[in-house]
Amino acid sequence: MPARKPIQFDGELARRLRKDRALSIADLAGALQVSESSIKMYERGQRQPGDAVTRTLADILGVDPATLAPRLPDLADATLADIRRALRFSATDIAEQLQVSVEVVWLVERGERLPDRAPDWAQAYRLTVEQLRDAWLRCTAAGN
Repeated sequence: MPARKPIQFDGELARRLRKDRALSIADLAGALQVSESSIKMYERGQRQPGDAVTRTLADILGVDPATLAPRLPDLADATLADIRRALRFSATDIAEQLQVSVEVVWLVERGERLPDRAPDWAQAYRLTVEQLRDAWLRCTAAGN
């Protein structure tokens, strides 16, 4: 089974949230059971935590994991393929995360197939389920 690409997040935002909550790097490292060096690397964007650490970090900071995701371009006109490219993911990256074929990703991105397991697809594209639905509908309208 291919390794899943970790949930990406905005390390600078994570640092600001940590400081806003008066948490030290040592506090956060202890709560996450990782080294202080790892926390520093996450915050500088030199390393991405795995999914479990990202979810726990979001919980500690009192935010939804999606809040820590990199900022996407304006979603008003973006298709799933636009969003994937903005995240610097390949279709293969998305396919590996979802454990589907690249062809399935392309069919969904062209609006020729509904994404099953919508929450999983939304997570792969760093979207809410509603944003996923809207982007998919734009794919069907655009014939991408």
